[in-house]
Amino acid sequence: MKLSIKTETLKEVVGRSIKGAGFNKVATLSSYMAIQLAKKKLTLITTDGTNYLYIIQDNVTGDDFYAVVYADQFSKLISKMDCETISMELVTGEANYLRIEGNGEYKLELPIDVDGSLLVYPDPMAKEKTKGIDIDL
Repeated sequence: MKLSIKTETLKEVVGRSIKGAGFNKVATLSSYMAIQLAKKKLTLITTDGTNYLYIIQDNVTGDDFYAVVYADQFSKLISKMDCETISMELVTGEANYLRIEGNGEYKLELPIDVDGSLLVYPDPMAKEKTKGIDIDL
């Protein structure tokens, strides 16, 4: 899973998305950011524990991609980049990390769930919709 994006575009969406992270010590989920690329649409998701913020950017090239990162660490790294494009690749196996190539090569540790697998960010918008029924008046 790999994606490439212009640095200025990524800086903009990460800067807007980080505002939704609450960094609440009680709600640890508020310290993470979900990065998802599906059908050339990049979505960044953050939460403050109650509200969810979705930042969506169209026309991003790459494979379908999903990773959950530490929001503060990721935003600080991206804000310091000054190259033309940034590539991100999810590396799984014995060591799970997100490899970011820009001014150099960086490896960001990924949060792990209690069962030892990579963390999956809860997405309230992805819940299945119930079927509606028609009622005659």
